[in-house]
This record gives sequence, C-alpha cells and structure tokens, in this order.
Amino acid sequence: RTDMGIMYRALGDFNRAIEEFKKAAQSDPKHINSRYNIGIVLLHDKQDVKGAMGAWEDYLKVDPNSERANRLRAQLDRMKQMADKMPPQKPPAAK
Repeated sequence: RTDMGIMYRALGDFNRAIEEFKKAAQSDPKHINSRYNIGIVLLHDKQDVKGAMGAWEDYLKVDPNSERANRLRAQLDRMKQMADKMPPQKPPAAK
C-alpha cells in the first residue's frame, strides 16, 4: 500500500496517495513510513499544515524514540511557532 501511495503521489493524485497511506497504516498500525508520508503529502502537496501536524503527531504516538521522531518533533515545534505568528486568515468573500 505504501508503494501505491508513493506512485499516486508521483502521478499527482494526492488524495489517492493519502488514501493508500491510510490503508497501510490501518492494516499495520506500527507501519511508520505510511504515517510519515501522509504528513509529507499534506504539507508539501496539499499545503495543509494542520493536517500534516496531526499526521506527524499520530506518527509520534507509534514511534516516539527514533531519530526521525526527534526530527519531526523539531519540525512540529517550528510549524507551531510559525502558525502562532501568522495572523488569522479570513475566508474568501462569497461571490
């Protein structure tokens, strides 16, 4: 499933990629790469910062002590600091 997610991401089908990564995580709750990749797609391809943060917080519940987990914690801290500094965004005006 993770390989399918990577393939769909490469094809630009980001929603399908996330779907495949989620299926991989559901079939093997300790499969950390699928959880990590959900955050990557959400952040870099869908510009969903909050979604990526949530995915990586889930990752940390499964793999709290690895080197990657330490890097993700640092990344999450930077993302939270940036989010705190940004002014609230107004929804687009209705047409």
